[in-house]
Amino acid sequence: MAEHEFGIADLGACGANPVSAINFVRSMRKRRGDFDYLIVLLHAGNEFLPYPRPDLLDLCHFLVEEGANIVLCQHSHCVGCIEVVEGAHIVYGQGNFLFNREGPSDAWHSGLLVAIDLSKEAVNIELVPVVQTPMELGVRRMGDEEGEALLTELSRRSEVLSDRSQLLRVWAEFCENLRPRYLRRLSGRSRLIRGIDRLTGNIQRAYNRSPQLRAEMVNLLRCESHREALVKILTDELENRES
Repeated sequence: MAEHEFGIADLGACGANPVSAINFVRSMRKRRGDFDYLIVLLHAGNEFLPYPRPDLLDLCHFLVEEGANIVLCQHSHCVGCIEVVEGAHIVYGQGNFLFNREGPSDAWHSGLLVAIDLSKEAVNIELVPVVQTPMELGVRRMGDEEGEALLTELSRRSEVLSDRSQLLRVWAEFCENLRPRYLRRLSGRSRLIRGIDRLTGNIQRAYNRSPQLRAEMVNLLRCESHREALVKILTDELENRES
């Protein structure tokens, strides 16, 4: 399943299966007896945030409650956290595998392969650190020292997940850093200027001239990760103005 970004399937186009807790439960009602193990691949998360947003954490826990043995999240472009809930493994962010584009740091080319061991007794996973080979196509397994450092940092971050208040603080800091960029994407115009725009059609012309502007606004509002960050930012703005 995937969050509602570009490439989502709908009635008029093929694409990724959009994430929906309602559809997931309906599928489980129909097919619960048709499988021995359930592994959910979830394209979700905020870019460059190595922690799950609060609602994503709740969604993954819900998937486990409905029968998922493993939930693997991709999309954050960084190695994230891991936790075990009711015996099920949740990986919040596998990082990148093969991504031939420059990123903000060396960690852009790091990732995790997840080796899954299925047995009647238990479902276990092994995290295998990998890195894209510099200056050429290909991915290799990290060296022992490099891989151990990555897994140690992952384990340290994962401790945050056991403390909801600490996770909320991390989320608030992340949203605060996003605030200038997100607010720039919104008009932020006064009532007078909005009235002038309505009379002159300036805003409509701006949207007509820029398909990218239209696409970015739609993506900001319909994608679950973007929307949760936007709501947090605007709520904080409102509370700060009222205090």
